[in-house]
Amino acid sequence: MSKALITEQSLIAVINLALRHDWPHKDCHCEVSALRKVNYPERNWEIERTSMGGANLLHTEECERLLDRVLNELVGKYDVRWAT
Repeated sequence: MSKALITEQSLIAVINLALRHDWPHKDCHCEVSALRKVNYPERNWEIERTSMGGANLLHTEECERLLDRVLNELVGKYDVRWAT
């Protein structure tokens, strides 16, 4: 299967949309704020920074589990077209 080649900001938007879709907590958030370029056989990007915040940080582990699941789904679908 061929991967879609999209910009870094577009992939961040796709990741965050997927996270928001499955995030059950209204009082805090779980999102990605930056990616970094890598040279792995299965992908050319990885998460550089995430943001978890709100009234408290009670759901940090839940955010990390959700992020892992979303990334496993998206790794096979997208590569980043890095700006030169």
